[in-house]
Amino acid sequence: MKKTIIFLTLFFFLASFGQLIYLQIAIDTAPPVSIAQPLSLLQTTDKMTLEERQNTAKLETIILLETNTMERRHHEASVLLMSGIWVKYLGFVTGMILAMIGAIFILGKLEQSDSSEITGKTVQGEISIKSASPGIILVVLGAILMIITIVMQDCSR
Repeated sequence: MKKTIIFLTLFFFLASFGQLIYLQIAIDTAPPVSIAQPLSLLQTTDKMTLEERQNTAKLETIILLETNTMERRHHEASVLLMSGIWVKYLGFVTGMILAMIGAIFILGKLEQSDSSEITGKTVQGEISIKSASPGIILVVLGAILMIITIVMQDCSR
């Protein structure tokens, strides 16, 4: 049972750390902008007049900047989506680990304590769980955390 708890703890930290690194890399890799090509039009010496070259460079620069703006907006949206999914993942995995540790307590009969009680109040009502097994309390808390993580929408919108 100790090995299971150690394995779950290691899994949680390693998986969370890996996801955090992936998210950080995705945030850091924003699309680059290059204005060298439109500016090179200003230096060409073909049959275009200076005003035509300036207008062409201005138009291409505006197009390039608009393209870059769109790419950055899409990048920001994807980063926000990934971070929302990461938060849901953390909540779900934490709830799963709570439930698994509670199940280990129940199945291994590790609890040797008096009764435990947990209460909660909401606008709709009140809930109270009293049990002689702290494992059941952990399972209930883990299940509640998983349900909340799945059901709740992103609050930053």
